[in-house]
Amino acid sequence: TCIYIFWLALASSNQFINAIIWNGNTVDLAPVFCDISSRIIVAVNVAIPAASLCMMRHLYNVLSLRAIQWSAAQKRRELYINLAIGLGIPILSILSYYMVQTSRYAIFEDIGCENATSNAALSILFKASWPLFVGVVTSVYCGTISTVFQLLGRF
Repeated sequence: TCIYIFWLALASSNQFINAIIWNGNTVDLAPVFCDISSRIIVAVNVAIPAASLCMMRHLYNVLSLRAIQWSAAQKRRELYINLAIGLGIPILSILSYYMVQTSRYAIFEDIGCENATSNAALSILFKASWPLFVGVVTSVYCGTISTVFQLLGRF
């Protein structure tokens, strides 16, 4: 949940700052900020589904009664797994973005900095595959949670 809050706050702050800086213009006033901002946008597109995956994993562990008697080492391991999912996958998506970017960023009036990729099939595949993959894994957890919940309801 904290990872989800972090990414939502970062995305909202990023869009807020972009809207203020580029209100009514497209002048490149802050190139370093645009570099960072465009990477944040790429990461957030994957990070929010990844944070949802972390929450589904935790809900599955609670419902399947696995999390009841975890030792300190198991809790630490779960924390590292959640950090790898919630922070590691978005960082990997940023790294893969470098392969398909057409320029460092694009600036749109009243919107601000955005990532710049072409509409080629490979670019779309790289951009869409990360959230799609995470969404499929999350859906599997949701189905499993539903099954576990139904089984627990019968007892």
